[in-house]
Amino acid sequence: MANNVIIQIARGTSDQWAVSNRILKIGELGADMTLRRLKVGTGSDTWQNLKWINGDMDSSLEQVLRMLSGITGGSLLDPVDNVSDLSSTYPSPTKGDMVFVRNADSFYYWDGTKWAVLTASGTDTSAVNSLIDAKLNAFGTFGMGYTVDAFNDYSKPIKITFEDGVTATLQWAGGTQLTRIMASTGEVIDINYNLNGTVTGRTVTRP
Repeated sequence: MANNVIIQIARGTSDQWAVSNRILKIGELGADMTLRRLKVGTGSDTWQNLKWINGDMDSSLEQVLRMLSGITGGSLLDPVDNVSDLSSTYPSPTKGDMVFVRNADSFYYWDGTKWAVLTASGTDTSAVNSLIDAKLNAFGTFGMGYTVDAFNDYSKPIKITFEDGVTATLQWAGGTQLTRIMASTGEVIDINYNLNGTVTGRTVTRP
Protein backbone atom coordinates (compact mmCIF):
# COMPACT_ATOMS: atom_id res chain seq x y z
CA MET A 1 0.00 0.00 0.00
CA ALA A 2 1.42 3.40 -0.97
CA ASN A 3 2.21 5.94 1.72
CA ASN A 4 1.72 9.68 1.49
CA VAL A 5 5.08 11.43 1.68
CA ILE A 6 5.85 15.11 1.89
CA ILE A 7 7.50 16.44 -1.25
CA GLN A 8 10.97 17.78 -0.52
CA ILE A 9 13.70 18.83 -2.94
CA ALA A 10 17.45 18.96 -2.33
CA ARG A 11 18.46 22.60 -2.23
CA GLY A 12 21.30 24.96 -1.44
CA THR A 13 23.15 28.04 -2.58
CA SER A 14 25.51 28.00 -5.55
CA ASP A 15 28.47 27.90 -3.14
CA GLN A 16 27.03 24.95 -1.21
CA TRP A 17 26.46 22.96 -4.38
CA ALA A 18 30.01 23.77 -5.57
CA VAL A 19 31.45 22.43 -2.30
CA SER A 20 29.31 19.29 -2.10
CA ASN A 21 29.21 18.55 -5.86
CA ARG A 22 27.38 15.35 -4.95
CA ILE A 23 25.76 12.83 -7.27
CA LEU A 24 21.98 13.18 -7.36
CA LYS A 25 20.05 9.91 -7.45
CA ILE A 26 18.15 9.05 -10.63
CA GLY A 27 15.21 11.45 -10.85
CA GLU A 28 16.26 13.38 -7.71
CA LEU A 29 15.79 17.12 -8.06
CA GLY A 30 18.30 19.71 -6.88
CA ALA A 31 17.55 23.42 -6.59
CA ASP A 32 20.16 26.20 -6.73
CA MET A 33 18.55 28.83 -4.51
CA THR A 34 21.00 31.50 -5.68
CA LEU A 35 20.33 31.11 -9.39
CA ARG A 36 16.77 29.81 -8.84
CA ARG A 37 17.28 26.94 -11.28
CA LEU A 38 16.81 23.17 -11.13
CA LYS A 39 18.76 20.07 -12.14
CA VAL A 40 17.61 16.43 -12.18
CA GLY A 41 19.90 13.57 -11.16
CA THR A 42 21.08 10.72 -13.37
CA GLY A 43 22.49 8.54 -10.59
CA SER A 44 26.04 8.88 -11.92
CA ASP A 45 26.78 12.53 -12.76
CA THR A 46 27.98 15.01 -10.15
CA TRP A 47 26.10 18.28 -9.65
CA GLN A 48 28.58 20.24 -11.77
CA ASN A 49 28.17 17.85 -14.70
CA LEU A 50 24.36 17.94 -14.73
CA LYS A 51 22.50 20.20 -17.15
CA TRP A 52 19.95 22.74 -16.00
CA ILE A 53 16.26 22.10 -16.56
CA ASN A 54 15.09 24.63 -19.14
CA GLY A 55 13.28 27.66 -17.79
CA ASP A 56 13.37 29.42 -14.43
CA MET A 57 13.03 27.48 -11.19
CA ASP A 58 9.53 28.65 -10.34
CA SER A 59 7.98 27.37 -13.56
CA SER A 60 10.02 24.14 -13.59
CA LEU A 61 9.34 23.46 -9.92
CA GLU A 62 5.64 24.06 -10.36
CA GLN A 63 5.51 21.57 -13.22
CA VAL A 64 7.28 18.93 -11.11
CA LEU A 65 5.08 19.51 -8.06
CA ARG A 66 1.91 19.19 -10.12
CA MET A 67 3.20 16.05 -11.83
CA LEU A 68 4.02 14.42 -8.45
CA SER A 69 0.90 15.50 -6.60
CA GLY A 70 -1.72 15.51 -9.32
CA ILE A 71 -2.92 18.95 -8.17
CA THR A 72 -4.32 21.14 -10.96
CA GLY A 73 -5.28 24.80 -11.17
CA GLY A 74 -3.91 27.69 -9.16
CA SER A 75 -0.36 29.04 -9.11
CA LEU A 76 2.93 28.65 -7.26
CA LEU A 77 2.88 31.60 -4.83
CA ASP A 78 5.68 33.28 -2.88
CA PRO A 79 6.87 31.44 0.28
CA VAL A 80 5.74 32.31 3.82
CA ASP A 81 7.49 31.68 7.14
CA ASN A 82 4.76 29.85 9.07
CA VAL A 83 1.63 27.84 8.37
CA SER A 84 -0.29 30.47 10.34
CA ASP A 85 0.83 33.08 7.78
CA LEU A 86 -0.96 31.38 4.90
CA SER A 87 -4.43 32.75 5.62
CA SER A 88 -3.27 36.29 6.30
CA THR A 89 -0.86 36.43 3.35
CA TYR A 90 -3.29 34.80 0.91
CA PRO A 91 -6.85 35.56 2.18
CA SER A 92 -8.53 34.61 -1.12
CA PRO A 93 -6.57 31.71 -2.61
CA THR A 94 -7.52 29.84 -5.76
CA LYS A 95 -7.98 26.09 -5.64
CA GLY A 96 -4.63 24.51 -6.48
CA ASP A 97 -2.47 27.40 -5.25
CA MET A 98 0.84 26.14 -3.82
CA VAL A 99 3.05 27.83 -1.21
CA PHE A 100 6.33 26.78 0.42
CA VAL A 101 6.21 27.22 4.23
CA ARG A 102 9.74 27.75 5.50
CA ASN A 103 9.37 26.69 9.15
CA ALA A 104 7.39 23.59 8.18
CA ASP A 105 9.92 22.86 5.41
CA SER A 106 7.00 21.73 3.25
CA PHE A 107 4.75 22.84 0.40
CA TYR A 108 1.08 23.52 1.16
CA TYR A 109 -1.80 23.83 -1.33
CA TRP A 110 -5.33 25.24 -1.18
CA ASP A 111 -7.78 22.36 -1.65
CA GLY A 112 -10.75 24.69 -2.01
CA THR A 113 -11.61 24.85 1.70
CA LYS A 114 -8.30 24.73 3.62
CA TRP A 115 -4.50 24.75 3.32
CA ALA A 116 -3.17 21.16 3.27
CA VAL A 117 0.31 19.64 3.10
CA LEU A 118 1.24 18.79 -0.47
CA THR A 119 1.89 15.04 -0.69
CA ALA A 120 2.66 12.48 -3.33
CA SER A 121 2.08 8.76 -3.45
CA GLY A 122 5.36 6.97 -2.75
CA THR A 123 6.98 3.84 -1.36
CA ASP A 124 8.39 3.29 2.10
CA THR A 125 11.87 3.89 0.69
CA SER A 126 10.99 7.33 -0.68
CA ALA A 127 9.41 8.25 2.65
CA VAL A 128 12.58 7.26 4.49
CA ASN A 129 14.78 9.18 2.07
CA SER A 130 12.61 12.26 2.44
CA LEU A 131 12.83 12.18 6.22
CA ILE A 132 16.57 11.50 6.24
CA ASP A 133 17.05 14.45 3.87
CA ALA A 134 15.07 16.54 6.36
CA LYS A 135 17.48 15.41 9.06
CA LEU A 136 20.43 16.47 6.91
CA ASN A 137 18.93 19.90 6.32
CA ALA A 138 18.14 20.32 10.02
CA PHE A 139 21.67 19.45 11.08
CA GLY A 140 23.28 21.68 8.45
CA THR A 141 25.25 18.87 6.76
CA PHE A 142 24.21 19.89 3.26
CA GLY A 143 24.55 17.35 0.48
CA MET A 144 25.94 14.51 2.61
CA GLY A 145 25.18 10.96 1.53
CA TYR A 146 24.54 7.98 3.79
CA THR A 147 24.41 4.19 3.81
CA VAL A 148 22.00 1.91 5.66
CA ASP A 149 23.78 -0.38 8.17
CA ALA A 150 20.88 -2.32 9.74
CA PHE A 151 17.16 -3.02 9.26
CA ASN A 152 14.38 -3.99 11.66
CA ASP A 153 11.85 -6.84 11.29
CA TYR A 154 9.71 -4.61 9.05
CA SER A 155 12.64 -4.09 6.62
CA LYS A 156 12.96 -0.48 7.77
CA PRO A 157 16.46 1.00 8.31
CA ILE A 158 17.37 1.38 11.98
CA LYS A 159 20.99 2.49 11.65
CA ILE A 160 22.62 4.70 9.02
CA THR A 161 26.14 6.06 8.55
CA PHE A 162 26.84 9.41 6.89
CA GLU A 163 29.82 10.15 4.66
CA ASP A 164 31.67 11.93 7.46
CA GLY A 165 31.42 8.89 9.75
CA VAL A 166 28.54 10.15 11.91
CA THR A 167 26.03 7.40 12.64
CA ALA A 168 22.33 7.71 13.45
CA THR A 169 19.74 5.34 14.86
CA LEU A 170 16.14 5.47 13.63
CA GLN A 171 13.09 4.64 15.74
CA TRP A 172 9.81 3.48 14.20
CA ALA A 173 6.24 3.33 15.55
CA GLY A 174 4.44 0.14 14.59
CA GLY A 175 6.99 -0.48 11.87
CA THR A 176 5.49 2.21 9.63
CA GLN A 177 6.22 5.68 11.01
CA LEU A 178 9.72 7.01 11.52
CA THR A 179 9.41 8.87 14.82
CA ARG A 180 12.95 9.74 15.91
CA ILE A 181 16.48 10.04 14.47
CA MET A 182 19.35 10.13 16.97
CA ALA A 183 22.83 11.06 15.72
CA SER A 184 26.04 9.90 17.39
CA THR A 185 27.02 13.56 17.69
CA GLY A 186 24.08 14.18 20.02
CA GLU A 187 21.49 15.72 17.72
CA VAL A 188 17.97 14.29 17.97
CA ILE A 189 15.10 14.90 15.57
CA ASP A 190 11.54 13.97 16.56
CA ILE A 191 9.08 13.68 13.67
CA ASN A 192 5.48 14.72 14.24
CA TYR A 193 2.41 13.15 12.60
CA ASN A 194 -1.26 14.09 12.48
CA LEU A 195 -4.14 11.62 12.95
CA ASN A 196 -4.05 10.77 9.24
CA GLY A 197 -0.43 9.66 9.52
CA THR A 198 0.93 12.61 7.54
CA VAL A 199 4.15 14.25 8.69
CA THR A 200 3.32 17.69 10.09
CA GLY A 201 6.74 18.85 11.26
CA ARG A 202 9.84 18.04 13.24
CA THR A 203 11.54 19.08 16.46
CA VAL A 204 15.34 19.21 16.50
CA THR A 205 17.32 19.03 19.74
CA ARG A 206 21.04 19.77 19.70
CA PRO A 207 23.55 18.94 22.47
